[in-house]
Amino acid sequence: MEIPRGIREAIQKDGMQMNDKKCCGHIKGVVCDVKNCAYHDGETRCTAGEITVGPTYASTSHDTACATFKPNEDMKG
Repeated sequence: MEIPRGIREAIQKDGMQMNDKKCCGHIKGVVCDVKNCAYHDGETRCTAGEITVGPTYASTSHDTACATFKPNEDMKG
């Protein structure tokens, strides 16, 4: 999954690379409470290789969503 241009530019502006944020099987600094996501580690961590958050027109955190979300098939009843 490609990182949207605006997010990629913000990361590069801060001098960070996505690979610098991956640690111990999870993304360092990212807290996730979405337990039914395939990338959730069962605690509070995301194990996706990278995440995409949008949309670009968001003005509050309530307007955002993780586009990397993938339903955990093991949790379906």
